[in-house]
Amino acid sequence: MYGIPYVIYRKIRSLSDVCTKKCGTYELNTARRQHCMIKCKITKIQAELAAAKKNGSAHDLAKLRLKLSKAQIELKKSVHSFKSRGASENN
Repeated sequence: MYGIPYVIYRKIRSLSDVCTKKCGTYELNTARRQHCMIKCKITKIQAELAAAKKNGSAHDLAKLRLKLSKAQIELKKSVHSFKSRGASENN
């Protein structure tokens, strides 16, 4: 089902990316996994934003806010997709 390069790629990715590890290192890229990755991405951006508020420049804050708003739009689309299929977010 998986090729050797795919398994190696996902393993390396999981070492450096918390979201990949949290949402399933070797799982297929299903809607549930994508939704989990988006939620994790939002959490990471919010943490970066909190840290930047303490000692970041206005430019950094603006970039992070833009990144956060784009991720939240992705999340809304994902939630809408789940609801349109009659599934819950947690499935």
